[in-house]
Amino acid sequence: MDVVADASAILCAYFPDELSSKAKKLMLDYALGRTNLFGPRLLALELINACLVASRRRRISDEVFIKTAKEITALQIAWIDVEQESDRIFSLSRKYQISAYDTAYIAAAQIKGCELFTADQRLHNAVKNDLKFVRLLSEYP
Repeated sequence: MDVVADASAILCAYFPDELSSKAKKLMLDYALGRTNLFGPRLLALELINACLVASRRRRISDEVFIKTAKEITALQIAWIDVEQESDRIFSLSRKYQISAYDTAYIAAAQIKGCELFTADQRLHNAVKNDLKFVRLLSEYP
């Protein structure tokens, strides 16, 4: 199964969260080759930045930060080039009042023709009536 996963979905597998079991299932499926992960290139930076912020806020120890950052940067996510989709990103961002970053994930899923899984309730609420392929992580099979 091909999926786009945003940073919020992937990070749930690494940081304590109520959705960590679904995130861990997603990452296990990925590790076992049952799921192919796709995303825009900004995903790597968002993941690294989240680790930095968690470390600065003492949410995770330096040891956990280093281990998590290495694991995350070692993921072999297939990148989808959304940079040429500025018109689509601008239009969707404006229509749904969401960030261009969030819209990049939507564009990636549209280009790939697959579902986008997110743990971001605000993002899901903004688009759920029109973009049925944007699903909450809690809905991951």
